[in-house]
Amino acid sequence: MDIDSGPAENEIVGSDEFGQKPVDKEYPFFTQTVSQYLALFPSGLIEPVEGFADQHLRPLLKRYVPSFRGVLLAYQNPRVGEAPGRGSLTEESASDDVVLLESINEYAVSYGWLTVDVDVFRPTRGAWMEGIVNLQGEGHIGVVCWDLFNASIEAGRLPSGWHWVDLLSKDKSKSKDKGKGKQNDREKTAEEAKLPTPDPFDDPDDELEHDTTQIHITGYWVDENGTRVRGGAKLYFRIKHYEVGVSGDYGYLSIEGTMLNEEEEKAKYTKEMEVSRRRKQKHGGVLRKEQKRLPEFSMTKFGVNEAEDNEAQRAPVQWVASRPGSDTE
Repeated sequence: MDIDSGPAENEIVGSDEFGQKPVDKEYPFFTQTVSQYLALFPSGLIEPVEGFADQHLRPLLKRYVPSFRGVLLAYQNPRVGEAPGRGSLTEESASDDVVLLESINEYAVSYGWLTVDVDVFRPTRGAWMEGIVNLQGEGHIGVVCWDLFNASIEAGRLPSGWHWVDLLSKDKSKSKDKGKGKQNDREKTAEEAKLPTPDPFDDPDDELEHDTTQIHITGYWVDENGTRVRGGAKLYFRIKHYEVGVSGDYGYLSIEGTMLNEEEEKAKYTKEMEVSRRRKQKHGGVLRKEQKRLPEFSMTKFGVNEAEDNEAQRAPVQWVASRPGSDTE
């Protein structure tokens, strides 16, 4: 699978695309050959190759697999053999072809080597991503990457010059009397909170271009050139941090991105570490580690809806990848 060829180095990003566009689009997709020593339960002995796939590969599709260090997107060319990296049985093998599987202590299960080519999404810090804007807030922008993964970009890691346009503040500025005190301001704020969200299409800057991907919004981001970032716009960014875990009955992958360049990101990180160090000194060197709450819209959940997951597993693969990884036994 191939990634589209990158643009020329000085190509200008279009009005519906924002961020530094990667020249060669080195996204974290990999095609890799892996071999695993696995058990085959009796139900799969009639067709061993299909049995291994049913028991060990299909249940992992669209899931984060620790042994692959990424999300399994697809697999091809499974083969079963007596040694890693080789196979005596493939999907095209004749019915009289055989391979010896190992039986231990006369248990019903048999063991053998499954070798398969896998397509994996393997997130790493600094890896390039691209996504479509599906949510905007004063603190974050939410994106969906390749219709597969959710990610978020916090306001502090948007490019320099971007600013938030608060539609509620516009309405407040029209209705408030500047000569009134803070008490009156608080009372009006409470009253305005009960009012419906203003229609962003009433803004003359919209030029009657309805942003159908964001129906109820309280504001929007504007880049350094004054161009509004609309729902459905494409953002290019790099992974700042990712987290894989389990919450309740589902697993998740959370991706936080940055649109700062490497120098700006390094300066931002250094500043954050300095603030953390000063806070620790202020508390006598003992500071309880903060539990950072992950934005809900940055999380891709696995295993929440079994029916939808099964449907996704049967759907044809639509993404594009990648470059080969090294063989792993």
